[in-house]
Amino acid sequence: MKISNLFPIVLLLFAMAGCGYSNPYNGDMPGLSDDQRPEAAPIYVGMWKNNTSELGFQSLIYQELIEWLKKSKMVILVQDRRQAQYILDGSIRSIRFEGLSYDEYDNAIELRSVTRLSYELRDRESGAIVWQQPGLVRRNNFRVGNDSVITSDNKRKALANIARDIAQVIYTRIFYTISDQHKSVIWTNPDQFEHLNMEVE
Repeated sequence: MKISNLFPIVLLLFAMAGCGYSNPYNGDMPGLSDDQRPEAAPIYVGMWKNNTSELGFQSLIYQELIEWLKKSKMVILVQDRRQAQYILDGSIRSIRFEGLSYDEYDNAIELRSVTRLSYELRDRESGAIVWQQPGLVRRNNFRVGNDSVITSDNKRKALANIARDIAQVIYTRIFYTISDQHKSVIWTNPDQFEHLNMEVE
């Protein structure tokens, strides 16, 4: 790339820094002074309701949510609902497994998990819903092993990937919910993240 072609990019980066652009993946809002930075929001993460036979899937989601939210200095995780400003709850509505590819004997060699979830963030004091996603579908493929142990392990990894992706989407949305309290932060529509390997019903 020519040096002259780099100049507009450099100008853009300086403009973003000057506007107080925040990257959710560094967990903070660089470019803002302590007086400008929003106060950390106390959030209670509830254990999601699991309406499926995949025992422990709700724990995978909970653990991933906690790990992601720990990344942000704008979030304070609390253990008591009464101490929270926001309450995050969700539900695993259903999981089904579809045959994706088969061998010459019509035995499945690859499966696809189809998971339906819903979640919401509520203001504890008023009970108002800050935002909600009543229907989100996440698909993930995994291989069928030579024995049930390998297949079960592959399925567990697929569910872990789903939990991680869902937690990342929610973390990003919470980050922008809090940071939008300050007008100098460039707004990025959080709904765009829900279309990364996901479908909204």
